[in-house]
Amino acid sequence: MSETQQVEQQRPPGIPGFTRLWTRVSPSLVPVLAVITAFLAGIPLITITVSDNALQPDLAEGLRVSSTAYVALVESITGFTVNDLASSDDFEAIRIYAASNDITTDRSLSRQARPFERIVEVGVEETREYTVFFENYTIDEETMTELAERIPSIRNLGEQRVRDLQPLLTELDVLERSDVRDLAELMTLNETLTDDVVEQAIALYPDFEALSAEDRARTADDLRTIDEYGQVSLVRMGEALTQLDDLGIGLFSDDANRIIGIIGADYGDVEEAIETIAILDDLGITDPADLGSQFRIIGEMYDAEYFDNPSINAILDDELNEQLEQHLVIRRPGNRVLNGTDFGAESFGILQNEQNLEVLFFRLGDRVLLFFPANLEKTIVRAIPFIIAGLAVGLGFKAGLFNIGAEGQLYAGAIAVAAIGAFSSPDIPGLILIPSVILFGIIGGFLWGALPGALKAYTGAHEVITTIMLNFIAILLVDWLIKSVEPVLLGDIDSSVPKTPEIFPSAMLPTFDMINTPILLVFVIAIIAGIAFLINYLPARRDNPQAALRSGIIWAVIMSVVQLVLVLIAVGDQSKLHFGFWLMIAAVWLTDWFLMRTTLGFELRTVGANQNAAKYAGMSVPRNVVLAMALSGALAGLAGAIEISGVEHEMLPRFFAGVGFDAIAVALLARNNPKSMVWAGLLWGGLLSGAGLMQIRADISIDLVKIVQALIIMFVAADQIIRFLWRVPKRTAEEENELVFSTGWGG
Repeated sequence: MSETQQVEQQRPPGIPGFTRLWTRVSPSLVPVLAVITAFLAGIPLITITVSDNALQPDLAEGLRVSSTAYVALVESITGFTVNDLASSDDFEAIRIYAASNDITTDRSLSRQARPFERIVEVGVEETREYTVFFENYTIDEETMTELAERIPSIRNLGEQRVRDLQPLLTELDVLERSDVRDLAELMTLNETLTDDVVEQAIALYPDFEALSAEDRARTADDLRTIDEYGQVSLVRMGEALTQLDDLGIGLFSDDANRIIGIIGADYGDVEEAIETIAILDDLGITDPADLGSQFRIIGEMYDAEYFDNPSINAILDDELNEQLEQHLVIRRPGNRVLNGTDFGAESFGILQNEQNLEVLFFRLGDRVLLFFPANLEKTIVRAIPFIIAGLAVGLGFKAGLFNIGAEGQLYAGAIAVAAIGAFSSPDIPGLILIPSVILFGIIGGFLWGALPGALKAYTGAHEVITTIMLNFIAILLVDWLIKSVEPVLLGDIDSSVPKTPEIFPSAMLPTFDMINTPILLVFVIAIIAGIAFLINYLPARRDNPQAALRSGIIWAVIMSVVQLVLVLIAVGDQSKLHFGFWLMIAAVWLTDWFLMRTTLGFELRTVGANQNAAKYAGMSVPRNVVLAMALSGALAGLAGAIEISGVEHEMLPRFFAGVGFDAIAVALLARNNPKSMVWAGLLWGGLLSGAGLMQIRADISIDLVKIVQALIIMFVAADQIIRFLWRVPKRTAEEENELVFSTGWGG
């Protein structure tokens, strides 16, 4: 038996198989692993941000806030979340409180919950510390406000320095304020005490003459400090130090910090929090936030007319349990609830959320799985321009060209649509006008992309430079077209803000909520299924008819299901999910087909891989460079056209705000694979659409999403980090070729 076989026998069972599987599968998962790693790397950043002391981060609080942020992000991106159902046990605190207090609906229960929530705003532990502080010291609000304002300034300048300045400030108090100011400015402007400076100082401050040279230098330095901080401010600092001395509070003590904290939290709120927490302590209620939440939930149930008794005490005793059994009361973050009438015994169904949009639910014991279709719809709509613009950048990469001009090409396509859609005739039917505006958008982007391609092919001007410059030209050109007044070009003369007129309704892409009858739905599904079948069956029918038929049927079914889902999530009067989705799918399919199935696509990829080899094979490098940049621009123009025709319906200056630049990141994340561009774009669009909810839920900066995006780009670009962390094998030669994005300056 060989040594290798002996080693194999000694390995634990199962591990070799898993290792081989991971070795085979993991290279294709590198972008996914990069995303996961970026989110994991965000946890320490959140922990440091939410911790009071960055050198000693609060890991438990960081994990809590991170989980809240990421759960909110997932809910906003996908629409799915899991929440608790309210049960009788959730109202124990309010029952204890009600036993000692009569609670009625004479005042809003939300307002009655505010005292308990105020404790949370101030901080439970801080409120207890402030209670002890007020027991030890008697300080009125005015004095405390003055101290809170001066303590940081004294710390900054130095306690002893402030004390040393007080004698001089007392002497200067007899002078005119203007003389003191002139004297201080004189010393600041003159580092050396020349005879002339001394004479000017004596004229303003006669006592300066009697001072020795050493005392004059020290006084001059003190005057410079007075000039920097101000005479009145320094006097008040001295008074604040005297007050602290009288109270026996050290400048850097915890009590001094509590003075600052009390004023920062608002003196009146702190007083109310102290009074309220004393009442709760007497009742044995330790969680004010939970009590406030219970008040609000009961209030929302009352507003939903589950109760009609004005006495909450009676409701808690006699009606609450019965109503919780009859109705779904779903506890949402932020002390909100989602009520469902007569769904207490149902396992699944449809509710109405806070904005009166439909929400699907599925009960999971004492929890419930919720699906908010509007959230997923928002993600898809936001992702469409990123996906198509990512295709534009990826197509350029395939040809070895670094197209940074997708931003300008988006503007070129969008302004063409805005102009045609707004200034054509409203009598033109939509079947003609919609294809026309989309076509003009594509042509606008095509021409704007062809220009740097021609410069690259025939003058050697690098596409990075020319596309960057053309971005600015496009943005400023659109700005001028919209803002021009004499003459008015594309601006809306009736609008108070610079923008184009709204395009005619016949130029707007239809939305999926227009499919409002079963017959129309079946008709649309049949068309989509037929198109999906044909484009997957016809190209391969000669080589392998059975495989082509199977592929056509599978894709017809998949696209039919997708169409059905899109209609279901677009139900509602405010739906923005438009038929640009299918234009995006068509763009993905056509780009993949062009690159992988056509002679021109093969030539384009060959030029991108090796221009010398392409020349040797008889391919025209200049033609392919121009073609690649023009097609890249056409795709970007399509993205701009869809955004105007399907979502905004009007064009504003500097409208896209970085979509074209974000497309570079989407293309990198998708590894230039057109099919993967869909998932990369959905992730990117979802991150941006979900950032707001994450900020609200977790109370963290919205810029965290930008940090996560930057980390994703870094890990995708420097994938050796991911390969090391996740034990992914080294790149193969094929993967190395995929990572050649540009042929560089000499290409």
